[in-house]
Amino acid sequence: MTYFRKVFVVFCVLAFVPFHVSANDDEGLYAPPAPDGSAFFRFVHADVKAGETSAQAGSKSYGALGFEDVSTYFVTPEGPVSFSMNGLSASGELSADHYYSIVMEDGRLRVLEDQKIENPQKSLIGLYNFTAQDALTLQTGGKAIAVVEDVASGQSGAREINALKIELDIVNADESIKQSLEPTVLERGQAFSVFAFQDQKGGINLKTVKAETDTTQ
Repeated sequence: MTYFRKVFVVFCVLAFVPFHVSANDDEGLYAPPAPDGSAFFRFVHADVKAGETSAQAGSKSYGALGFEDVSTYFVTPEGPVSFSMNGLSASGELSADHYYSIVMEDGRLRVLEDQKIENPQKSLIGLYNFTAQDALTLQTGGKAIAVVEDVASGQSGAREINALKIELDIVNADESIKQSLEPTVLERGQAFSVFAFQDQKGGINLKTVKAETDTTQ
């Protein structure tokens, strides 16, 4: 074999090996897509009287949550599913490509259906009222334009809006309570949730969560 042919062979081997290794390394970087016919659910711990508790769907455990914790969305085949947290149970008929929050609040467990994004050019902002206030409104700061209006206690509401950086306030019906959130960057095709929790002293704690899905469990 001539010198130049040897160099050519070595070059071909070296060019191939990094590509092969890189491709293998990338295999673990991305979660697998959800199978067709999947429904999506997450757990919300909104019961101030309950301590840290494990969350379960069917016979499968999804870890422990403390008060004010919100899990990622998990995947399950569509159909009937039973859930449990802290000795409480609930069940629901979950539909494919729909999203649900499994909420532990005030000594009970409930299944709430979440709104999903219909327009990928928009962002979705939701408000969850887990306080004793009869109604809460999510509004813009400054001009006070209602974004998600009059969400009843124990319920949720959502709205698609343009992607932007926005300042938001939470107010109750008579505006005797008003709390501001940190400026939030809303992204296209992404869902964001603002949770209002009530602490042991009756105060309202706000938490903003960007929706994420875990398809590995």
